[in-house]
Amino acid sequence: MTFAIAAGFMPPEEIENAKKMLEALKKGVKPPACKGREECDVYCAEDEHLEECMNFAIAAGFIPPEEVEMMKKTGGKGPGNCRGKEACESFCQNPDNQETCFNFAKEHGLIPEEDMKRMEEGRQQMMQGFNQAPPQVMDCLNSALGSETIEKIKSGTGMPSREIGDKMQQCFETMKNQMGPPQGMGPGGNEGEQGMGMPEGFSGPGGCRTPEECQSYCQSNPEECGQPGGPEGENRMMPEGLPPEEMQRQIQQMIPEGMMPEGIPQEMMNFQQPPSPEQIQQIQQEQMQQIQQEVMQQMQPPMEQLPPPPPPSEPPPPQSMNRPPTLGEFLLGLLLGLIVE
Repeated sequence: MTFAIAAGFMPPEEIENAKKMLEALKKGVKPPACKGREECDVYCAEDEHLEECMNFAIAAGFIPPEEVEMMKKTGGKGPGNCRGKEACESFCQNPDNQETCFNFAKEHGLIPEEDMKRMEEGRQQMMQGFNQAPPQVMDCLNSALGSETIEKIKSGTGMPSREIGDKMQQCFETMKNQMGPPQGMGPGGNEGEQGMGMPEGFSGPGGCRTPEECQSYCQSNPEECGQPGGPEGENRMMPEGLPPEEMQRQIQQMIPEGMMPEGIPQEMMNFQQPPSPEQIQQIQQEQMQQIQQEVMQQMQPPMEQLPPPPPPSEPPPPQSMNRPPTLGEFLLGLLLGLIVE
């Protein structure tokens, strides 16, 4: 070996490994019955040779002391009985195997308690999203993820993933875009040129169905709409000489419940003097605005009442060195690096 090193026949990484092997031999540890890396990879992958290879790797310092117990616990195998970094990395990066890799890491105590807590919180958030999602969103999720995946997450046997969180967000966004802005409203939510529409099934005084129809009907039938009567409609003053009680009743009919228009003189509200035509018109305008607001609230799609799409169980990778590893990276870092290559 000394000659090979001096002649430059051995790469630097092989020199370091060779020195470690010499130290193990000096300790009396018998090396595996194989020669060369490829042959030893095949030899040590067999169950009957695992302990032999592991003992030599420990003596030679190929495995850090803190990882020795972990390797013994897992038997040197990864999820799905994969062996070696490349095989296990390929296995765990397959979305179909993520649940197997997660369960393997969980069963062998490879996931820190803090990470387990974070994953459980993510699962609870997804559960809330499933339980409160509208039928359109659930149809989208069943199509994108499959009902079996959703049932596994609900029962706690499935593992939430970034992919599932992304699919949920896409389904919520798709439903929001399909519903669009309320009828008669522009994309920005402002009233369109055609005026504000009414919710389906709305029927006002005389069977009117739009603000224009209702306004026209109430101008012709003020008594039925609770306005001061008379052919002059909204510009007609209350008859002089009305008792204060009757004046109060007619004014209250013009004011929606729970609403007190601003700018009405206190003297009028105390019935010390009748309202002027301008004040009556102001009350009616306030009343119409209140009706329009209530109609718009009924028209708004219940998106504000929906829980926001739950964030993915695994946060997006930040730009720092503290980025949570993917499941494949995590397992490879904690477990799969223990396999003797």
